[in-house]
Amino acid sequence: MINATTETIREIAEQFDCGFRAFIHKTTGRLLFVPDEDSFLGEGMDAWSEKLEELESNDSDYYEEGKRQTVNGERLWMPEIG
Repeated sequence: MINATTETIREIAEQFDCGFRAFIHKTTGRLLFVPDEDSFLGEGMDAWSEKLEELESNDSDYYEEGKRQTVNGERLWMPEIG
């Protein structure tokens, strides 16, 4: 498992605030951010096609960090554990 630094956690949190989803490569720790389709409503997704294709082609190599949960219609960030 990759140990996250304070800088990495900050970067992930900032991307969440901007409406992005965060993925971490299981062996290298490489971060990959793509727009959350719920936030971007499909606008401008073409600009992210290369990263989306990387995720589709190698989905077993990445895990999604901080999957979002919904409570009373509010989206909350819930960190992955384990």
